[in-house]
Amino acid sequence: MVKFQDGTYNDLSNVTVVDDNAFEEDLDLCEQFEYGITSDDWFPNRHKMTAKKNIIVHSEAAPGKKVSRIFIPKADVSDLQSPVLLVGERHAQGYPKYVDQVVEPVNCLGPVNCEYIVFDAPSTGLYKLGEWNASATKPKQEEQYILKVRLLKNSEVFVGNKKTGEVYKAVNAERKGKTRPKEYRIYQADSPSDVVVYVRNSTKPKFKLWQEVKLSDLNYKKASNMYVMRRVKFAKVGDYSEVQLTQCAE
Repeated sequence: MVKFQDGTYNDLSNVTVVDDNAFEEDLDLCEQFEYGITSDDWFPNRHKMTAKKNIIVHSEAAPGKKVSRIFIPKADVSDLQSPVLLVGERHAQGYPKYVDQVVEPVNCLGPVNCEYIVFDAPSTGLYKLGEWNASATKPKQEEQYILKVRLLKNSEVFVGNKKTGEVYKAVNAERKGKTRPKEYRIYQADSPSDVVVYVRNSTKPKFKLWQEVKLSDLNYKKASNMYVMRRVKFAKVGDYSEVQLTQCAE
C-alpha cells in the first residue's frame, strides 16, 4: 500500500502500484545491449543489495518531487532481519537506475507499526525491498579469454553473461607489454556458451558496424586462448537503433 503526498500526481486514476516479485522491471541482457549500457550503469552496487522484490508505481505522468509513504505488511518481510528500500530513478532513456539512496523504516507511528513496516521515500516510483550491506565488496573478475575483433580496432565491446544477467564493457587486452587495439579481455564464466558478445564499431564515417554472437560460436584458437570475430560477419546499419538482437534472448 502506498500513500501519496498531495501534489505527487495530478490524477490518481491512472496510477497503479505493482509488486514486481520476478524483477521484470530490471534490465535483462538484451535491454542492456539495446540501451548501450552495462550493469554498472544502471545498478552499480547490486552486490550490496539482497532484494526480495521491486515495488513499482506506474503512472502516465512523472511524479512531482514529493514523499510517498509505503506500507509493507510485516508478514511479507518476516524473512528479512533489517528491511530497507533502495530508491531508484527513471533515466531519461526510460530505464530504471538504482544508486545508493537507502531508506530505513519509520518508527514510532503508533498502531500502524504493529502490522506494517513503513517507509517515507522520494516519490520516484521505483523501489527495491530487501537488505543492504554497505560493507559488501564487489566480486573480483578474473580474465579468462581474449576476444579478437579481426581487422577492426577501437570497437565498443559489450559482454553479457546469460547465467547472471551481468553486462560489462570489455577493455583492451595487453600482451608483451603492449595494448592491443583489436583484442579485448573476457572475464571468467562458467561456460563460453553463457557469454554473449555484442560489438559495435563506428569508425566508418558513412555507416556503423555491429555483430552479436555467443562466445562459443566463434573460432577458438587454443594455443593463444583466443576467440576470433571475423570482419565479414559484421552487419551495417545507419544507427544502432536498427540492430535486431537475437543471441541475448535465446
